[in-house]
Formats: sequence, structure tokens, C-alpha cells
Amino acid sequence: MEFEISSHTKTVIKNLLIPEGKIRVFTSGIAFNAEPLVPYAKTRLPSKLKNNPSILSFLSYLFHLKPLMSFATLSNRLVSEIRQSLRNIEQKYGRQDLLANILSSFTLEQTTNLALAGIGISFSPNNECCWAIKEMESFIMEVYHPDEGTIGKWKFPPCTLGIPLFNPTELEFIVYVFDPMDYLHPFMVEAGAICMGSFSGSSSLQQIARLPDLCSKLIQLFSYAEQILVSGYRLEGEIEPAIGIFDPIFDKYRIFIK
Repeated sequence: MEFEISSHTKTVIKNLLIPEGKIRVFTSGIAFNAEPLVPYAKTRLPSKLKNNPSILSFLSYLFHLKPLMSFATLSNRLVSEIRQSLRNIEQKYGRQDLLANILSSFTLEQTTNLALAGIGISFSPNNECCWAIKEMESFIMEVYHPDEGTIGKWKFPPCTLGIPLFNPTELEFIVYVFDPMDYLHPFMVEAGAICMGSFSGSSSLQQIARLPDLCSKLIQLFSYAEQILVSGYRLEGEIEPAIGIFDPIFDKYRIFIK
């Protein structure tokens, strides 16, 4: 992904969340500035202070909490700064607020959940859409061979998964290996898409489609794609991968057990 948030925007965001020389506390839907008062012994803390909502006890110190702004206001200010920075990026690549509109559609809580799941939102200069992306580490696929009673193992390299986003509310239920473009895997089809095989009609995918918001759908769809890449292959049943795991092209990934 070829863009960088401006240093000015990063400084503004840092000052909103963790300003230098100040202590910021986020609780009960409000951001507070916390001013340290005095050290105290918990056993001698007066009851009137214990019940005072503007007093916080933490690490043997008392802090006076001064309300700064609500989470909603904080979220709006963060989005405003990010939108302004992204607008310059979009103009450089001929975009019309698509990236900013998608990011603005997420609440602060949803943005946090995406970050915790390792999911980012960006775009590539070569595409008209934006992309939700997630890094996937190297993994081992195990395949049980019922006829021989043995287990084969293949270690696949890391990759970057991507889901195209054309607007802030909808997504295609297709996950791609975004990078590298020539990634080899039994469930890979044309254009780097991950083949769902008979998974495509499963209740899991239908359940993801019924989730109430884009954030939840992205998190679950990435998780589902990872499940298919790692453990979707079965010799028994009706699973039919695009390429058989015993094809010689996968020999370089196979772990031969002595």
C-alpha cells in the first residue's frame, strides 16, 4: 500500500490520545485529563474520596479527572484529521473521498476492533477500489490420507489477504491473496481469489452475510478465509480444491517426515 499519513496528522492524533506531559484517561464514554494529586495509602483513603467520581485512585496516587470531551467528539475530531490528510492522498491518485468515506463509516470502537484483528484499510494506485488487508503468517497444512493412514504436511509462506471495498457499506464476499500475486495454494483460483469450494454454500458464509455491520463482516470473512487456507483441505467428503495438494508444484512446500 503506497501512501503515508502526514506527520502533522500523526502529531494531532497523538496529542488527542496521548499528549506529551499529560495523562489522559478514557472511561464512561468520556476522555479526561488526569492531574496527579498526592500519594496515598489505600487503607487511609477517606470514604468521601472513594465515592467522588472526579477522583481516580491508581498506582497509589490520587488523580483529579477533568472532563475533556465525549468519545463521540473525540471520534469526530480523529476522523476529521484523518479525512483531511487522506484528501491530499486521494487527490494525488485521482480518488474522490472513497478511502475517507469508508474510514468515516466506522465508529471508534469498530476501528479499534479492526486494528486488534490486524486489519487495515487502504488502496493501491493500480485499483479503483479500496482494500481491507490482513497479513497472514506462514502456516502448515496437514492432510490426512485415509487410504494410507498417514498425514502429509505442507508449509506455506506468509501472504497478505485482501477484500475489495467499493463503498462504505457493502463488500464482495471474495477474499484475495493480495500479495504475492503468484501465491500457490490448492484453494487459489484466477486473479488471486481464494476458492471457497463447497464452503461457498455453508452456513458459516451465510451467517457472515447476515452480520449487522461492515466491521464484523470483514473480521469474520478474513477469519473464514484463513480457516480455508489452513484446514479446508479434505481428501474425504465433497471438498474439491482448485489444485490437488499432491500436484508437484507444491513439492517445494512439503515437509517430508523421515
